[in-house]
Amino acid sequence: MDTCYYAPMAIPDAQELLNGTRYVFYELATLFHARTIHAAAAKKQEMGSSTEYNAMWNAVQCCALESFLVHYRNLYEFFQNIDSGYDADSLMARHYAPAWTGDPEWRADKDEKKRINKLLAHISFKRLDHGPGSWNLDRMEQRVCRVFAEFVKQVASGETVFAKAVEIYKSRTKPTALVAFPGLGDASTTSVSHFQWWGFDLDLWK
Repeated sequence: MDTCYYAPMAIPDAQELLNGTRYVFYELATLFHARTIHAAAAKKQEMGSSTEYNAMWNAVQCCALESFLVHYRNLYEFFQNIDSGYDADSLMARHYAPAWTGDPEWRADKDEKKRINKLLAHISFKRLDHGPGSWNLDRMEQRVCRVFAEFVKQVASGETVFAKAVEIYKSRTKPTALVAFPGLGDASTTSVSHFQWWGFDLDLWK
């Protein structure tokens, strides 16, 4: 069972709700950023001429993957209204859209959530049962984008309330935002965006 209540759910005030929109933007933008770095690092390994060079970029790729999965998991809990903290202070989608009950298709994918928990969020004896395998980052990102777009429609003045998150979502999903990398062996990540984040020009990685 996903939901775990330890205290009555707190009702956020106006400032907390405003802060929450910034947190959602951060989670969404950093998920996109992590996937961009992951794909760029994969490309760098293809171009590598030494074991040491490839090992460095493999480490970058692994860090980017783990970052993607952490933010993916955070967004899952937000959109599914999961309060996972002892202090009942988790930000949830229903704080902005009271009628929002989560996404059934995403919730049904219990194997994915369990795999993230076992391989990343916890040190578990069951890790060998859930890995290494590959992650379909393209499908996962598309799922996040689909659910975010549906959620915003349920929020009163949603495109204004979540303006920054909507902006980064639109930038990421417009047809010209993604550039395919032919020849990448990992089908889980085959594109890199051109947007800049934290003042870092990702074109320098290509």
